[in-house]
Amino acid sequence: MPTPTESKVDEAMAAWRQVLGGDRVLAGEAAQAFAQCTSGTWRHVVAYLKARCTQDIVAALAVARQYGIPLYPVSTGHNWGLGSSIPVRDGCAILSLADMAEIEAFDERLGLLIIQPGVTQARLARFLAERNLPYLVPVTGAGPDCSLLGNALERGSFMTPHADHFAAVTRLEAVLPNGEIYRGSLDALGATCSAAPHKWGCGPYFDGLFSQGNLGIVTRMTLMLAPRPERIEAFAFTAAEDGQLEGIIDATREILKGLPGVSTGVSMIDRQRSVAGAISYPDEFAARGVAIPEAYIQRVARERNIPAWSGYGSLYGDPGVVRAARALVRKRLAGRVQQLVFMDRRKAQWASRFLSLLPRALSANHLDQLEQIQTALSFLQGQPNEQGLKMAYWRSGRGAAQGPLNPARDGCGLIWYLPVVPMIPEVVRAYVQMVHRVCRKHDINPLVQLNTMNALCIDGTLPILFDRNNPRERDAAHACHAELMEAGRRIGIFPYRLGVDDMAAATSTGSAFWRLAAAIKSAVDPQGIVAPGRYSPPPRSSAETC
Repeated sequence: MPTPTESKVDEAMAAWRQVLGGDRVLAGEAAQAFAQCTSGTWRHVVAYLKARCTQDIVAALAVARQYGIPLYPVSTGHNWGLGSSIPVRDGCAILSLADMAEIEAFDERLGLLIIQPGVTQARLARFLAERNLPYLVPVTGAGPDCSLLGNALERGSFMTPHADHFAAVTRLEAVLPNGEIYRGSLDALGATCSAAPHKWGCGPYFDGLFSQGNLGIVTRMTLMLAPRPERIEAFAFTAAEDGQLEGIIDATREILKGLPGVSTGVSMIDRQRSVAGAISYPDEFAARGVAIPEAYIQRVARERNIPAWSGYGSLYGDPGVVRAARALVRKRLAGRVQQLVFMDRRKAQWASRFLSLLPRALSANHLDQLEQIQTALSFLQGQPNEQGLKMAYWRSGRGAAQGPLNPARDGCGLIWYLPVVPMIPEVVRAYVQMVHRVCRKHDINPLVQLNTMNALCIDGTLPILFDRNNPRERDAAHACHAELMEAGRRIGIFPYRLGVDDMAAATSTGSAFWRLAAAIKSAVDPQGIVAPGRYSPPPRSSAETC
């Protein structure tokens, strides 16, 4: 799509102000202020538009089509480390859906929730608490102010019972680039009672095309919430030697296979990641803009008794089920870890009170471990919190501004590398070794965490942290990420989510898959008005065929 002329932009701005209201259309520096990203990438945006309802979106699209200015929709714009709110390409107008924040309906019997794009984890938590509803928020580590709808469309996952968040989506509604309203087949037939609980509908399944795609602007989603079980426990373990990882992987796979719906996830954290969670980034290395040396990491680990690997997993169910599950977890991890404890909220509170009575020299190491377990329990209970988001600030040298954490606003440097790694010990080991080699080459601390997605595969969950204000560090972080992408592909792994900087290269392979994606995009959005380049290759020439 050609870049719109300045006169076309001015005309479009006037038209958007007319249909949306002057206070809901920002231009110039006011618009550019919203195009902040933790990767340090910059995009030129022509406007920042704020929609209040579906009709606003339809009207904004009509103006975009008329003047040839693409819209880049965001829910809350908090896609940290993967682009935040910035478009894939220059010359777009950001369309914010954050003000569309209604919880439209909730069926307490079926646990089906209908939400708009601006509904956040915190908003849902308040809704459930105010009504004393026994359901869990599908939390993530991205923080309380992130969109539930946006995370589901990005196929986010975490350790609560419905770990695959898009799998919990039963239906959605979207505005197509031509302004039409898309609904699934059963809704289109008027069978609304059937449509809500039945994900697949009747006929071809098209809802999935709106996940990690750019075929329309999703305005409404029905989510299946997990009921809060009678008992929620975490099991936590430590392994003193790095060589124990392979045994832990085998045990984890068997635990998840043997306890479907009871143990919904396990997280494994290496020594460097644990050290990063225990100490501030040392000034002596921050001032020089270098990674913390391995010898320093080892010294801190010895002083604080931080093991080579630590981890935690979830247990959900009634007391009898959880009691039986503990036995299986013990059996699978026996001989593979040094410590294994089971803890619920009550036990964690008791342990915290007990440790507070001990001298700090005796309790410090145990308090670090307890804090990790308490954070895990908070997530497992479906309680949104900012604990996971604090990692984004570790290397930035900056503190959070007043109010909720916002890494893009606060100058944090963060790029996520999120490969899918099969739960095969030798492949996981190859991945971990590759990460350490590549990160150290680029003077980045390799902060490895392995989060299970199911009993078959793991999300690599690697944050590349850097000082965003240091050009050398910023360049090194991007070079590190690019090499991780290529080195990972050589061992057969690739991310399940991409940042805006990666989409062009990943989608321009010329494969049948991406040719088909381009053909569908061209048919649905011939002007390329909605989020050009988002999980989509450049437009095909007329000579190309699918």
